[in-house]
Amino acid sequence: MSVTTEDLGQIVEEVLSTFLPDLSPANPEDEQPTTVAAIVHISGTWTGSVVVSCSDDLATRTAACMLEADPSGLTGEDISDALGEVANMVGGGVKSMMPEPSVLSLPVVTFGGGRNYVPGTIEVQSARWSCGGRPLTVTVLEHDVTS
Repeated sequence: MSVTTEDLGQIVEEVLSTFLPDLSPANPEDEQPTTVAAIVHISGTWTGSVVVSCSDDLATRTAACMLEADPSGLTGEDISDALGEVANMVGGGVKSMMPEPSVLSLPVVTFGGGRNYVPGTIEVQSARWSCGGRPLTVTVLEHDVTS
């Protein structure tokens, strides 16, 4: 596994700085509850997943910025599509750092909170950000070859 916290920071900055200019690193020890998660899977020489999770408020704000729309007019599908695209872009950045060949899945978006768990994986990297006091976490999970 060759993605560092600094790598994640650079990827997230590149992906989100246009939409969320007030995004800043958060204290990794602060527990930040999240309620929306977008997950993409990477399959190939390295196999794992990238999870982008955030609060409902931040997911809505991100969708509004990406779609140049009024947040009050957004549907759940709009928010799901936007956060899925964020996960796709962040996952693509992570994929580019992994040995080839590999492919990226379509994103899956879940609402409702709880621990974002992908069976058969172990967490290998995680980084947290805050945007206007709203949490955003990116977690890289690797397929657990021992299970």
